[in-house]
Amino acid sequence: MCKSIRIILISLFFLSGYSYSEIEIKISVDKNEYLEGENIICNLSFINNSDSPDSLDYDKFGLYYIKIKSPENKEIQYTGGFGCWVGSVGYRKIKPHDSTGSTFILNNLFVDKVVSLSVNSAPGFLTNGFYVVKYNYGERLTSNEIMININQPTGLDGLVFEKLITAYKINDMKHGTVDSIFVKKENYYEIALGYTESIYWEEAVYRYNQECNWLNLAYTDINVNKAFIKRFPNSIYVSHILINLCQSIYHYQGGEQAVTLCLDDLIENYKNYDVSVYAKEQLLKKDYLK
Repeated sequence: MCKSIRIILISLFFLSGYSYSEIEIKISVDKNEYLEGENIICNLSFINNSDSPDSLDYDKFGLYYIKIKSPENKEIQYTGGFGCWVGSVGYRKIKPHDSTGSTFILNNLFVDKVVSLSVNSAPGFLTNGFYVVKYNYGERLTSNEIMININQPTGLDGLVFEKLITAYKINDMKHGTVDSIFVKKENYYEIALGYTESIYWEEAVYRYNQECNWLNLAYTDINVNKAFIKRFPNSIYVSHILINLCQSIYHYQGGEQAVTLCLDDLIENYKNYDVSVYAKEQLLKKDYLK
């Protein structure tokens, strides 16, 4: 094969990998008004509008990213950490007139907006103001734009938000301050027990469970985690909460038989919710035993 033909073939290979001529990207959120620190869950859809199968290649060059225009008209671009590119779908083959997608928490991404840099604790969040968000995949696919307005919390939510900030700012990795991790856990637990009506309750319960995991505690409050699953069976956090619930039941309320009864109950009563899918997985995987 002559050199010129090889060059042509290589060029065609790279061009074909980024053609996506019939694929459309849509980015969406559940609402357009949020409080500071409230989870902003984004959904990405990659839609094949053609009559033939099409595919998304793994982006070897890390060219997919979220772009935000801030209230100060500053553009913030986020691609993610090494090995964890936001919105990455890897290689996906999409059937004609079908779609594939992914979900991520937008406010976990922007480290220049983080209140505290405490390790293993605070997510980032977008401060008060109006933001325009879009998503790019590769060099040739750009999503629609969405507009998000962030408001400062007041009243009960303002009080609970301050409690979250207090917990976020506790340095949980500083040498010689292991007690501070327990303090952080208790701060989240206080919200989980006493502020169930706050919009931040879901986040606080999740953070409480995460700190318990960090401390290698076998027990997390069974009643709190059951209440979480009942209120948020489709939460992006529900799989983590379920594993901790099963672990607590296993160690403190009847062993594996009691866990099986709990999972069977969730499968039966939450058939159309994500927690039912995770419950079926746990019957097989038994992650709570690890």
